[in-house]
Amino acid sequence: MSVWLGKIICGVDLRNYGSKSTGATNSFRVLGTEIGIFILIFDILKGIIIPITGSLLNYKFSNVEILWLGLYSVIGHIFPIFCGLRGGKGVSTIFGLFCFLSPFGSLLALGCFLITLLSTKMVSLSSIIASISLPIFCYLTHPSEPLFYVSGIFVPILIILTHKKNIKRIILNEEPKINLDFF
Repeated sequence: MSVWLGKIICGVDLRNYGSKSTGATNSFRVLGTEIGIFILIFDILKGIIIPITGSLLNYKFSNVEILWLGLYSVIGHIFPIFCGLRGGKGVSTIFGLFCFLSPFGSLLALGCFLITLLSTKMVSLSSIIASISLPIFCYLTHPSEPLFYVSGIFVPILIILTHKKNIKRIILNEEPKINLDFF
């Protein structure tokens, strides 16, 4: 979506600017706040739309089915076939998926994201910290759900893998920071 909006509205191929990612953060930086907000919402909805649609149609997905369907959405976000397999990093889509699976755990992880963002001004570091905290909070809010043991291993690994370049820049103190002057 961000590639198409960038081309149609701004005449820009997002994959050639900034971090070259098609996710929400690069959309904010390259395409502006309005388009960035739209992309952020769209990316979150990718992770939550299938279970919500199933619920509206009275289909009762199990948590395992929701996790698998969400995983397909995340993989499609990271490797979109219509954009040359060059997508975003999956953070917003995973957040959307877990908003359905564990709303309170997701809210707590969002709190970790915001605290880290306000203190470091680095979206990438905030995303990594939130991904590590998400399965912990999900487990604490749903201790009898074995699904969170599995996701607890894979969510942070996936986010860390998609942020390898960011981690190198953080270590070298070269990671771009966002402007939070509106606070």
